[in-house]
Amino acid sequence: MTTNNLESVLQQRADYIPIEDLLKETSQTGDLFQSVHKELTNRALRTIVGPRGCGKTHMMRYAWLSCRDNSKNPFAVYVTFNRYFRLEPLLSSHSNALHQFHSWVLGRIVLALFDSLKEWNTPEKTYTTLSSEAPVDAIKSYVNRIERNLPLDQKSSEVADSLTIETVQHLISSARKLWEENILYFSWMTLP
Repeated sequence: MTTNNLESVLQQRADYIPIEDLLKETSQTGDLFQSVHKELTNRALRTIVGPRGCGKTHMMRYAWLSCRDNSKNPFAVYVTFNRYFRLEPLLSSHSNALHQFHSWVLGRIVLALFDSLKEWNTPEKTYTTLSSEAPVDAIKSYVNRIERNLPLDQKSSEVADSLTIETVQHLISSARKLWEENILYFSWMTLP
């Protein structure tokens, strides 16, 4: 079997499809696609339900990209928790496993927020402003240690304790405001 034949048989997970390929290879036709896309890009909360492999992740990732490319759409953060299974050993080895899991989820959200800012070509000033509020490298280190089931050092424990829902909400709100200010600024700069 050749490589091309093998690739045509295997299905690729949406999390691992390069962004350019996702945009280029997604068919944007059909009432269902348009309906789901519209729901995902409006400013309300949505829950997507469907069997494994039906395209939930693909649609969410595509919606995130369309928000990035259209300033009329909301500021969006795409985060995946596909490594959650790596945390299962915590249940039997740590008394504070639930706290670590919650901190890991919040850490993944913060990292995804900063990934969105980078992907959306947000000015360095915005990134620097938010980085001063959240130690991105320390959060990344904490998430990596938890996912590899490594013991936490003092710094990682402090990061885990500092990650709260309120902190993450504040970061997202600040990022959104800074992003909207930049959109307005760049819109003003490009007026005829």
